[in-house]
Amino acid sequence: MEKDLEGILDHLNSRIHQKISRGLDSLENFLKSFVPSIRKYHRSSFLDNKLASLIALQNNFQYNLASGFMLVYSTFSKSSEKIDDYVLIKTNYLLSGILLIHPESRALFGRGQSMALMLSFLNSKSSAILEDLSISFVSLFIHILMKNLKNVRLFEANNGCQLLIHHLSILPANSCETSTKESDTSRQRNLHFKVIEFLIFYLADETELLDLPQNVGAHSMSVREKADLLRPQFPGIDDLIKNLSDLTSLR
Repeated sequence: MEKDLEGILDHLNSRIHQKISRGLDSLENFLKSFVPSIRKYHRSSFLDNKLASLIALQNNFQYNLASGFMLVYSTFSKSSEKIDDYVLIKTNYLLSGILLIHPESRALFGRGQSMALMLSFLNSKSSAILEDLSISFVSLFIHILMKNLKNVRLFEANNGCQLLIHHLSILPANSCETSTKESDTSRQRNLHFKVIEFLIFYLADETELLDLPQNVGAHSMSVREKADLLRPQFPGIDDLIKNLSDLTSLR
């Protein structure tokens, strides 16, 4: 397994886009081999030797895949070449998977430079960013922030909430003036749903998270405080909170 990870990371650490893409393909196939182990773990909480070995290796910086991804995003952000949207989508979903397998790797995004790097991909001045790509980034941020209050506070400090809410108002890749295709409308609707999903995740009560080891020294925010942060960009936040409260009361 160490040899497989070394080969994958060698490709991810490259500055050559084609080599990075080959590394992503290799990682995708590598992770697929763990699907039976992951399913077994979810069904019975039994951690087999193969999955346990991968998790243990992720605690070693030499084999940590999330660190390799940070180099990939850095390379892409500085590149003068156009990055294929679908390569970025694959990158986002593979990193999301790694963070689920090894939640401790979320600590990498507790550095200001790392969080700013990730948010730079959402800070597009163009409305032409592919909806599917935006959806993959919104999903990735859920995985980056999950159960990690230090990351959440850093995300807020870097205007992450405002950048995400911006995607509720951007036009589809082909504006309605030039395209009335139903598929464009559907993709934009899916993006809006994903942003709302993020807001529901973000507005969850944080009290119980304070007891987690990764949140030692972190401070929590109340739902009201988070709503106040969102309200200038998202006036409908109070209606969303009310609807969530109504749903909770029906449980």
